[in-house]
Amino acid sequence: MGFYDVDYSNAGAEQVTPGTYEVFVSDYTITKAQRTGNTIVSLFYTVRDDVSQQHQGAKIQYDTFVETENSKWRWDTAAKAAGIPDKTPIQSAQDWANLMINKDLKVKVDMSKPNDQGKSYPEVKSFYNTDWPNQGRPAPILEKAYASQQQQSNVNQAASRAAQNGYTQQQPNFNQQNTYQQQSLEGTDPFADNRSIANGGINISDDDLPF
Repeated sequence: MGFYDVDYSNAGAEQVTPGTYEVFVSDYTITKAQRTGNTIVSLFYTVRDDVSQQHQGAKIQYDTFVETENSKWRWDTAAKAAGIPDKTPIQSAQDWANLMINKDLKVKVDMSKPNDQGKSYPEVKSFYNTDWPNQGRPAPILEKAYASQQQQSNVNQAASRAAQNGYTQQQPNFNQQNTYQQQSLEGTDPFADNRSIANGGINISDDDLPF
């Protein structure tokens, strides 16, 4: 008996290359921008395997929609391509995301600009109506949506408990003399921020990043 048999199905789907694909919305996350507090919805698409095309079953991740007046056109363009009726009232970002789930649409994909590590990722540039509406696909399991909702619920519960206990955060006293001397390693910049962001969404300002 040999060591094992190579199985390509365990290697995961290959990265989507530039082109136009029939997809459906298979998951989403909702976060808040750290600096502005704007709501950010990230859609996740699955390349359909019931249509003859490349990259069947592959994922297109983190297509980002930021809740600002200047970006509402993108929300509407995606909703129109997904077949959501005109003038449909949307009560919240989560309401919009739930309406988008399992909807078929066609997207044009290009590669993002290289990040600080020189890596590029697929990002959605345009939305179109599907040529092949699917009638019998079961609803996807919303793993990421559930996780983000659970995280927000935990935050809300913690804030509620703190308010009930009369907790107030003590403000730092900047007038008090610091008796400790800060040390830094030679040759390092303690103020350098080496974080970088890599996803397949649209380009957004630093103020609207969720992390």
